[in-house]
Amino acid sequence: MSVSALFRETRDEARSKSWQALVATLKPEAKGKKRTRKNEPSLTGASIEVVEVIDLTVLKKIYERRQELLPDVPSYQTLFRNFYDNTVAANGRRVVCYQQKAHGEDFGRYSSRNGASLQGLKHELRATLAHELYHQLDIGSAHPTILRSLAADHGWETPCLDHYVANRENVLAMFPAGRERAKTTMLMLMFGGDPNENLPFFVDEFRQELVKLARKIRVAFADTAKRLRLEESGADERKQVYSFLSRVLQDREAQCLVSAVHFMRSRGWEPGALLHDGLLVLKRPGHEIDAALLGELSREIEAKCSIRGIEFKLKEFGARFDLQ
Repeated sequence: MSVSALFRETRDEARSKSWQALVATLKPEAKGKKRTRKNEPSLTGASIEVVEVIDLTVLKKIYERRQELLPDVPSYQTLFRNFYDNTVAANGRRVVCYQQKAHGEDFGRYSSRNGASLQGLKHELRATLAHELYHQLDIGSAHPTILRSLAADHGWETPCLDHYVANRENVLAMFPAGRERAKTTMLMLMFGGDPNENLPFFVDEFRQELVKLARKIRVAFADTAKRLRLEESGADERKQVYSFLSRVLQDREAQCLVSAVHFMRSRGWEPGALLHDGLLVLKRPGHEIDAALLGELSREIEAKCSIRGIEFKLKEFGARFDLQ
């Protein structure tokens, strides 16, 4: 089926039926059977269902060249094979269920629960499959922005974090190894990692500030830490502090994405995948996601989730496979 035909069919069905009714018309096997693996955490809390639309012509080209295009890693080859089989069986439109996972915690990120999805694919593969069909929305500097908002709620001063969020590109440019390496280094510093390299003076101050913030978050959310049974993990105190910080930020990030799904649907756009810090949203012929809509989305999420400074942006898909 051509890309234009996929657009037209999805648009026409969405006009004639509610989205829930559309989901019900898809093949039952596309939803997947509920299976519990050994030692897999129980699933709790509300789930989010989306219909993942894939151009089968593109998918089959990648499958034919999978040994050449994909990493020579057995686990990833198996993941892609499962993704391929499930998508072809669903004729290119598969219901994917996202749900928080943990031991009854209702906390943290939403992950796809019924087989491999676009969420779990590596960037280049996902970009090749999605760039014609989807817009990619991204929360700009998600974890630093969320942490700064939490700190402001508690009246904590965070001059280094404030500077980083407001001047992110300038800070990343201070690293000689390039922007991508700089982003990785800053994330490592946020969560207690040691990049083992010479750091600009500001970044060293940033690290010291984050150490204090991570400990404050653990104290401020002590009831949540207890509910998550963090003390039972067996990890040393330092690892527990940073692990908890990561989970708190991931949970707030997930709240933003859930609210974004509802907002975009209310405006006639259908999300097709959750990407932890963003969404894939199915394109609509004749319609664009412009700055006005993104601004409205950002304000809605800021109000609904009580997180200051959240900003959704359109993001380029980046490198793709050459299938010619």
